[in-house]
Amino acid sequence: MKSLDPNATRFKTLEKETETTLDADKPIIIRLDGKAFHSFTKQKWCDTPFSDALITMFEGTLQYLCENVQCCVLGYHQSDEITLVLTRRTPESEMFLGGRVQKIVSIVASMATMRFNELYHNLIPVGERSKPAFFDARVFQTQNMVEAVECVKWRVDDAVKNSKHMLARSMFSHRLLQKKTSRDLINMMAAEGVDYYVLPERYRCGSLCVRREQEVAVPAQYAKTPGETVKRRKWVVEGYTHGTLMSILDEQ
Repeated sequence: MKSLDPNATRFKTLEKETETTLDADKPIIIRLDGKAFHSFTKQKWCDTPFSDALITMFEGTLQYLCENVQCCVLGYHQSDEITLVLTRRTPESEMFLGGRVQKIVSIVASMATMRFNELYHNLIPVGERSKPAFFDARVFQTQNMVEAVECVKWRVDDAVKNSKHMLARSMFSHRLLQKKTSRDLINMMAAEGVDYYVLPERYRCGSLCVRREQEVAVPAQYAKTPGETVKRRKWVVEGYTHGTLMSILDEQ
């Protein structure tokens, strides 16, 4: 039935003027950033260059997003940001939220905020929590999956650079670090007995979320034989490796 309210037509027309829909044939990149995490991470529980609690929250949020965002084929985390890569597996597949930009950025940002704060409350005692976390999101498209992977690699390169500086800042004064190259930082830390390259990948390069084949037990009421298992592809989070990132191209 046609609406008799003239305001309905007027304001819905105004809404549509700012609506943007993405191209169904191109990969989608969603990048999420923590809002004001420079102050969020000043809490006492986050007092090391690489806080395991903070990384666990981000990795849990990353996995949740990969499991629940339609068409997601890859996720990546470093520092206070998360990157998701989406692409349709077949031409007949539907786009995530119809490719509507405003819906994508608002819903994914709210999903990240909800899950991160849930983990934050589970991991950090109430007396040590001072503020909730918030996320914003942006979305854009690449021409193909090769370019989408290059986008993730760009964020990895940023993570590597930043991790060297983070560790060095925990060891040396600002004055000593001025005008120093990444190689200088590595050598300075080595002279103090700290080998940057033995740090876990998740500290140095960030974390990937990918699908891995796993053996899953069949519920007893459905199993044909006791202890029957089947293979399923499940999302797992692991430290970044270049080989894992490039393997995404072989799966498309």
